[in-house]
Amino acid sequence: MSDSKKRKKSYYVQGRKSKKQASGYQLDAGMKGFLITCNNAEKKTVQEAYNILSEYAEQMYGCEKVDDLDDASDQDNNDFESAMQKEFETLQKSNVAERRFQVVETKTNNSIFIRTPIERPDELVTEIFRDLSENKKSKSRFILKMFPVLGTCKAAEDKIEKLTEEVVAPFLKGTVGLTFCVIYKARCNNTLGREAVIHLVARVVAEINPLVKVKFDNPDLVISVDVLQKVCCLSVMKNFHKFRKYNIQEVITANRLAGVPRSSEVQEEASGSSAGQLEAAASSEVIESGDREERVEDSGNKCLESDEKLFSDSNIDSATSNNNSACLNSELSATSAETKAIS
Repeated sequence: MSDSKKRKKSYYVQGRKSKKQASGYQLDAGMKGFLITCNNAEKKTVQEAYNILSEYAEQMYGCEKVDDLDDASDQDNNDFESAMQKEFETLQKSNVAERRFQVVETKTNNSIFIRTPIERPDELVTEIFRDLSENKKSKSRFILKMFPVLGTCKAAEDKIEKLTEEVVAPFLKGTVGLTFCVIYKARCNNTLGREAVIHLVARVVAEINPLVKVKFDNPDLVISVDVLQKVCCLSVMKNFHKFRKYNIQEVITANRLAGVPRSSEVQEEASGSSAGQLEAAASSEVIESGDREERVEDSGNKCLESDEKLFSDSNIDSATSNNNSACLNSELSATSAETKAIS
């Protein structure tokens, strides 16, 4: 064995903090954005999310203003090292929140968080689902659900309570007869209890507006609490059941079923009609065969009747022939008797 001593844990902890966490590219408290779920294809899902969010954001807020970072390299084309140094310094000074959409690390499989400086991410998501629901045109292949996250905090009950007061209050003040429900989903976290968090959020909502009511069947608002490791994401969504629980694939599928029939349905209808035609043809064949059988039976009966008549006629003829033979025999016996008497 080597005489060197075993290194302490603190030696490894010093370099444990990643560059993503230091630069703001890791999910943390105090963020707004979009929580997106997928099925394994995370890179392609991120690209799809960028395309969809950018498309609708340009329609609602205009084009994104990005600082031109190429000026430093254009000024010193002859000196590559100085140009790279200036560009690196510019990137260090730039704030991550300046970008309209930026994916951050969640350390959770199939869960993607895209950070945004937009004040109301729920309005953008609502516009996306409204357009998809009306136009019935699919724009994604890998995205499953997309939740608008209005705030994040540490996964602790007191932090969640404070965040709920800040996020939910604008939706509840001045409303009468509003209905809501709370949903909870935890990923890679077992420190919080589902029932405890749901009762905590419901209590905060009742304190803000005592006139609201809990309704699980098509409520006006759905408050979603999603815990990703040590971070809690809070979302408030309208038309939750209309937009199929904010599932893009389900919205497109439901619209296609309600509108244009699928090719499989057309094939089923065609096969059904052909089956009906075959059944009709088979029934007609059966009827025709039955008619033919009836005609054969009638002809057979007629043949039997004619045979019976012939048989009866033959019996009559045989009887007459027997009578004639008997008469001849009697006549012969009489003539023989006469000859005997004469002799």
